[in-house]
Amino acid sequence: MPALRQASLAAGAASAWMKADAGSGAVLRAGIAALIVMLYKRAKALGLVVDDTFLFPLTQQHIADALGLSLVHTNKTLARLRKMSMFARRNGSLTLANPRVLEKIGQYFDEEMPQRPLI
Repeated sequence: MPALRQASLAAGAASAWMKADAGSGAVLRAGIAALIVMLYKRAKALGLVVDDTFLFPLTQQHIADALGLSLVHTNKTLARLRKMSMFARRNGSLTLANPRVLEKIGQYFDEEMPQRPLI
């Protein structure tokens, strides 16, 4: 499945340090936030973001598999990020309320991204 493969590639760096301390809620939030920000930035670079909203076909299971987390941890962490009003999900799209704050939660640092398709 291309969406899972893309998420898996994008999450490679985040999952390594997350597995070392998977018990920490802050670490889980940071890893999932980093994945969301990474995909958001890639979509934005391709002109696929409108009003901080982009197509997000990934399920919680995709995210859990890509980051090497349990579905339960992923579900709880996404619920916590939603409760913090970091994003809203509707009809296969994700809207980031404040991308810069989510970047800080995810400890995301911009890197030069090569031009390539989103999926």
